[in-house]
Amino acid sequence: MNFSVDPESHVPLHSQVEQLLRTMLRDPGYRSGKLLPPETKLASELCVSRNTVRASIDRLVNQGLLTRKPGRGTWATPSGKRASRLESWESFTREMAAQGIEVQDFQQRYGLRAAPAPVADAFGVQRNTRVFALERVRGFDGKRIAHFLSWFHPRLELSGDEDFASPLYVVLEERCGVRAECSRERIVAVPADKGLAEKLEVEAGTPLLRRVRRVSDAGDRLIEYAVNHYRSDQFEYTIDIKRGDG
Repeated sequence: MNFSVDPESHVPLHSQVEQLLRTMLRDPGYRSGKLLPPETKLASELCVSRNTVRASIDRLVNQGLLTRKPGRGTWATPSGKRASRLESWESFTREMAAQGIEVQDFQQRYGLRAAPAPVADAFGVQRNTRVFALERVRGFDGKRIAHFLSWFHPRLELSGDEDFASPLYVVLEERCGVRAECSRERIVAVPADKGLAEKLEVEAGTPLLRRVRRVSDAGDRLIEYAVNHYRSDQFEYTIDIKRGDG
């Protein structure tokens, strides 16, 4: 690969280094436990500061992609739980691809459904109003990891023939002329009920992470109400918090 960064790019250097490291981790050698080069060597080869390299590695350690032990070095974390950043909400497929993971679709249903109370109330329509919903069971490595259920606001005027092979928000922007700008989210731990247990191929009562999200456009108008569930034995969330200047 082209192991270099562009100091003239609008993309911060630490982000460029992070992406290079993600690409390195796709190499079979690193995925099998090969140690990453020392920070000083990486910094020298990239012509960046050691602090920049360290910051990039820290982020990947926090996301569960790298393991670092003093005196031993840094290596790719063995396959197990996958981490998702709360900030990365626009495309599950793209986020996993950045970690070298190919997402599999095990089930997809799309069509009109009666909106349950939380969805109807959020959209400001009568309960049981039929609105378009997209249900998907997705995962990787042959495992069913997540159940996604998205409800779309009636004002989008979807036709029912939309092809969601492309990322969801790309489809909505191209077909409906709306752009997702904000996602307000709530995450709680819940036990799998019988229906979710069957879809994710786990036992009823298995701990899941429930992620309820309300996605709006630039005018703060609701586009989507989604209820997503993830197997907690295979998935975790990370979030980066930066100290302000004040």
